[in-house]
Parts: sequence; C-alpha cells; structure tokens
Amino acid sequence: MQQQEIPNFLQYTTEKLLEEFGGGKHKPGSGSAAALLGWIACRMMRTVIIVTGRNTNYRNSMSELGFIDSIISDKAEPFFKEAVQKDAEQFHLFFIARGQRKLAEQSEPDEKARLKRVELDELERATAIPLEIAEHAAAVARRGLQVFDLGARHVRGDSSVAVSSAIASCSSALSIAYLNFTALKDRKWTRDNRPRAEVLTNGMFELQSELLQRVTRLQREGVPDNQPELGLNFD
Repeated sequence: MQQQEIPNFLQYTTEKLLEEFGGGKHKPGSGSAAALLGWIACRMMRTVIIVTGRNTNYRNSMSELGFIDSIISDKAEPFFKEAVQKDAEQFHLFFIARGQRKLAEQSEPDEKARLKRVELDELERATAIPLEIAEHAAAVARRGLQVFDLGARHVRGDSSVAVSSAIASCSSALSIAYLNFTALKDRKWTRDNRPRAEVLTNGMFELQSELLQRVTRLQREGVPDNQPELGLNFD
C-alpha cells in the first residue's frame, strides 16, 4: 500500500475541516477531533479571561487569571493545535502498516510476524498521542474550573463550554486509548501505560462532578423562590 501525502488540515477552512471529519476516512480521525476539542476549550477560556479583564470589578482576580492565560497560551494551546495534525499523520502510518500486513497474508511466517510487529509499533505511537491529549485536556479542565470561579459572572456560559470541551477532549482521548489497548494487550508498553490512563479516568470523573456542581448553582440562581427546582443535587 503506497503512502499518500497528508494534507495540512490546520490550513483548511472550518467547513472543509468538518467535512473531512465526517467523510468516513481514517484521517483526520477521532484523535484529531479530541485535540480540536481541547483547542476549543483553550480559546473559550482565553475569551473569558479577556472579557473579565475589561471589568474593574474583577481586578483582584486578574493576577491569577493572567497566570492561567500564560499557561494556556504558551503550553496547552500550541500542544492541541499541533496534535490535530500529528494524530492524523501518525494514525495514517498505522493505517499503512496494517494494510501492508493484510496484503502479506500469504507471505512466509517470519515476514508476517515482522509486519505485525511494525503494525503494532505504529499503533503504540498512535496511542501515545491520545494519552498526551487526555493529560493536557484534564489539566486545561482544572484551569477552566478556576476560570469559571474567578471570571466574570456574565460569561460563565463561556467558561462552562471551555470546561465541557476539555472534559470531552479528555474522555474521548481516553476512549481511543482503551480501545487500542485491546490490540496491544500483550505489550509491555500497554502494561506500563494503562495505569496512567486509569489515573486520568478517575480524575476525569472528579472534573465532571466539579462542573456539574457549578451547573447546579447556575440552575438554582435562575429559579424563582416560588418555583420548584429540577432536583439536580451534586453537592
């Protein structure tokens, strides 16, 4: 199977990029989509920080928010932006290796075994990227909760979108990793890295609970005293 050149998906228009995601192809795939969600989370957080900075009522919050913004702009956002393309390129290498292994079904056992190793090597590399995405997304979600609490109250919807997107990025990336672990279950790399995924999964559940607590507080703010609440209780 001949390797094709990977386009730079970051140069696509939004409409074209979404068409590619929905085109039934292996690239850009779920890992790239998870990275894109993380990138969106970063942008929404930075919007909240900018809007908050315009309001003098939040002057005392700006030192911490400015620190968060520097982390997001210098580390998290560049990572997710690069990961959109990087995941597509690495998964394509795995796709090529898998195709070559399938074409060699009638080959000698040694050659078949070699091609299988190459395929799994590429899958390992393709799985390492979602694990990185999950780690970065969890960190961004934690920062997003701080932004929710410290940022301007009238843009808490934006803050919620930021945190929700980061959690979705994390959970999506972990799902990819767990799926790939099944094919890599006999490898040392998987034994070494599965505990890392478990820690991230437990942390993700905590982040979801933290976000739901804040959504519940928003819900209560909008309910008149003489009206029943929806009954959501995450305290």
